[in-house]
Amino acid sequence: MKKIALAGVATAMLLSSVAATEATPVSAATTTVQLNKKGVLVNKATGKIVKGYKVFNGDLYKNGSLARGRVKYGSGKNLKLYRNGHLQKGYYITRDFKYFFRNGKLVPGKTLEDSNLNDCYYQDGVLTKRIYVKSDGKLYENTTLKKGDYVIRDLDDDYEDVERMTLYTNGILSKGYHFADYKKITYLFKDGRIQQASLYKGKLYKNGKPAPKNEVISDGKDTYYYNDALADGVINDYLYENGKKLYNATVKNYLDKLAEIKKLSIALTIDSKVLNTKLAEFLAYYTEHYYAIYQNYLVCDDEDCSEEPAYKILTAQFNDLKEIVGKLDHTDATMANDKAIREKLDYLYDKQSIHSANGEILNGEYKGNIYTNGRLIGSREDVALSAATSTYKGLSTDESATMQQKVDALTSQVKAANDVFTSAKAPEYPYTSFNTREAEEVLRESLIQRRALIKKAVQQQVSVNTAALEEELLAGFAELDEKITFNQPSTTATYKPLAVDEVATGTFDDDGYAYFAITIDQVEGNYYLTGNADVPELSSWISNAKETINGADEAVGKKLRYLEKGVYYMAVQGKPNASYRFKLYQRTYNYTTMAELLSGPNALRTPRVKLPYYQYSTPSIDINLTTDEHIMLYAVSNEDSFKKTIENIVLTNKATGKTYPVVRISTTFFSSNAPNGKYSLSVTPTKKGVPGHVGIRYETSPHLKINEPNKGSYFYTLNVKKDTKFKFMLTSKYGQAYSDEKMRLYDHNHHLVKAVTLAEGTKQREFVYTVKKGRYSITGEMIITATLK
Repeated sequence: MKKIALAGVATAMLLSSVAATEATPVSAATTTVQLNKKGVLVNKATGKIVKGYKVFNGDLYKNGSLARGRVKYGSGKNLKLYRNGHLQKGYYITRDFKYFFRNGKLVPGKTLEDSNLNDCYYQDGVLTKRIYVKSDGKLYENTTLKKGDYVIRDLDDDYEDVERMTLYTNGILSKGYHFADYKKITYLFKDGRIQQASLYKGKLYKNGKPAPKNEVISDGKDTYYYNDALADGVINDYLYENGKKLYNATVKNYLDKLAEIKKLSIALTIDSKVLNTKLAEFLAYYTEHYYAIYQNYLVCDDEDCSEEPAYKILTAQFNDLKEIVGKLDHTDATMANDKAIREKLDYLYDKQSIHSANGEILNGEYKGNIYTNGRLIGSREDVALSAATSTYKGLSTDESATMQQKVDALTSQVKAANDVFTSAKAPEYPYTSFNTREAEEVLRESLIQRRALIKKAVQQQVSVNTAALEEELLAGFAELDEKITFNQPSTTATYKPLAVDEVATGTFDDDGYAYFAITIDQVEGNYYLTGNADVPELSSWISNAKETINGADEAVGKKLRYLEKGVYYMAVQGKPNASYRFKLYQRTYNYTTMAELLSGPNALRTPRVKLPYYQYSTPSIDINLTTDEHIMLYAVSNEDSFKKTIENIVLTNKATGKTYPVVRISTTFFSSNAPNGKYSLSVTPTKKGVPGHVGIRYETSPHLKINEPNKGSYFYTLNVKKDTKFKFMLTSKYGQAYSDEKMRLYDHNHHLVKAVTLAEGTKQREFVYTVKKGRYSITGEMIITATLK
């Protein structure tokens, strides 16, 4: 009997059919019918539409048109299956299981189709026998209980998972131990199921078949077998007792040695010589058996193992040893053990991506770098630049600070940037990296800030001394092999016409300036300078009038500017008498070309829609919600990911015009339980008519599965049609919680309904809770199992 492998054939049942009718295919040469110019089947002689069903050129027509849906047509061996007039492609079983088709024709020969506790036997595509499990849990052959023993699977037979086999005897789930054949192989069943391990009449069986020798076999719970008996004694380095796995013998010896050392270290009288001997033996044993010891502390689930717990436990143990060695007499043996322990600690810290030296976690400065709790912050000069930048940023917005204080803080910032350049050329320590790119950006921005401070000082009618600042700026740009001047743009220069997207070429004047008159035709948009590598960092000013060009805000070329329709005057500063080539380019956004925003869980590969903060229009994008799931939206500003640039996200149903709530969780995270439908997504900016955009993506939260562990996500959907009592089991993914883990239940407005803590050091927690009717979202990094109570 042939077994034909199908992809989901059991779910591809026919949803419509008509009574079978005898049919003889009509050939194109002898037929009295034809297709007219409109593709309608008509009588050749009369031109009238052919009524009823008719096969023409291999296709089935009804009342002149291709027969819609799926239709069985013909009789006996000539019975065929059509879909929308053409022979159905692939495999199909009719809804009543009576017929089995391949490419529209009955499948020849004997075949068996088994899927989901349903075995169908066919002869030339016609059902001869059906054996299946009904909703009452009993096995039937056609309409009566199946007699004798019969093994059926709840999965396609192509899969090797014997756990899916079930043995029935006279239609009832078999009781006790029984042997039965499936596909000419004999299996041992217990209570109708195949066990991972069974000891039956002095013989061990693994997955229903005789177990191999010299192999430890688990029953999937906590009992182990070996060579037709309960595992006992030391086997493969593990100690077993009456089938119970007690411990790894190597790890037991390791822990015994460690305990002995700790005991000796707290004695009233500490014998350094004895302790050093024990420590040396312990370290040698650890080195020889490291892999077995390390593996013992791994925390594994069905998918993978976590190394973090192993490294943390071993690190804690060796830190204890380091303290013990510190109490011993300073002998050569003590120094040797101390060195070995610290080397092993460095290795363990490195595996945890923690920087250390000589067994100590690095804090503060070490060989030119700054560390905090083992995390590299940056080079000494990079950190100093960051501190100087932070100081200036704070003073620049401090209304109580004087203008001179702000100038001095800016001077310190430029000096810190120059220190980065100097140290990068001649580093004091090897392997020290310097962020010269950041230093260059700070330097160029500082040149712009100098002009802004002078402008503000003039407005406030106060004098400031910028000599030291200008000296540092000149020195910094000299490091970049650039010469700068502090002259301002001219209000009387000739401004050359320049259109958007037109390439500007020429030479900067003696002061390093070029001047342009720009016409903006669009109602509104964001613009920036683009060209060769130098263009993004060129300083520029844009004003409504030439006379006010010096009062305009200065910005580098790559910085976006929001411009409305009109004429503007632009000055661009580069190197004196150097040639230039650039253009003013309008930034485009994908909301104008993206048909629909699709969901996806990966932040790097999931597309984001980019929505600008326009004054006169509301950019939007369509999203289609079809899975009845909670959605998480992520909105990030292009200029500062931590800056709040939008008040909220708006979802408007395109069919009804109704808006649905989107709840802000943080600066970047938003939540919504909008029902299925097609929506227009837009934003409410904190300020309109400003340059920039927000990038938005979203992902759906999978439905919380009932009666099975949920561990593939951090967010879940729970839709409850009526008040329902659940028993929740929370299980740490790491064997035990290394810090408090929380499961939180939120309603459709993201109001917290229930919060439960899996406390640090615990493995599981169980609780019962009645969830009221409604739509909910659940967050939690642990494994969540929910069952109906």
